[in-house]
Amino acid sequence: GTRHFPRQRGQALYGSLTLILTVDAQGQMVQIETVQSSGIAELDRQARAIANAAAPFGEFSDDIKRQADRLAWVVRFTFSAESGLQTQWFEPTPTRP
Repeated sequence: GTRHFPRQRGQALYGSLTLILTVDAQGQMVQIETVQSSGIAELDRQARAIANAAAPFGEFSDDIKRQADRLAWVVRFTFSAESGLQTQWFEPTPTRP
């Protein structure tokens, strides 16, 4: 996040947005949804790219696979001059396609 801090025309972009990241049982990102935009389209786009670049994640354990085919996390990304990138993750929601 800080190495690839969002920029546009050489200027750092600051703001907060909320995404839902959905991962399948093999750890692959299957969907990234913006639920609350930062109001800056380029910041939102770059935040989604950062989230996508974090994949793949680990494969689900057998216990989790028995409960869900996918997990969806709500994640709040905050880009600020003072503290760089901060993320706040909320409890995952198990889903079946």
